[in-house]
Amino acid sequence: MRLRHLTQREIVVALAKKDVLNPSSGEPYSLGTVNADIKALRSQWREKAADDTGEWVADSLAELEEVRRQAWSKGELAIVLKSLKQEAELLGLDAPARTELSGSLAVKAYTVLANPDDWED
Repeated sequence: MRLRHLTQREIVVALAKKDVLNPSSGEPYSLGTVNADIKALRSQWREKAADDTGEWVADSLAELEEVRRQAWSKGELAIVLKSLKQEAELLGLDAPARTELSGSLAVKAYTVLANPDDWED
């Protein structure tokens, strides 16, 4: 229900309408219980997202390592370099690229950044 953007109060009401009651009391779940459950779910989702990302990165690194190993054995240095570049991008090892603005866009950006009182929220 939270993923459908219902508020916690709306969740309490919806559960009661569906006769989903607290088994220990037979009463509808309280706002505090719904709040605690949502916090626990968010924590689980964050852990799962971090695990999934870490697993994905590990799998990708293993694949790049295998590509590089085969490329080295065949003397395909262009592929070796490409795999090294992809690995560096995946791990965020490259320094951030510097972008220079020029022309009217640069003037507009400078004007906006130089006048923070004029910024809109």
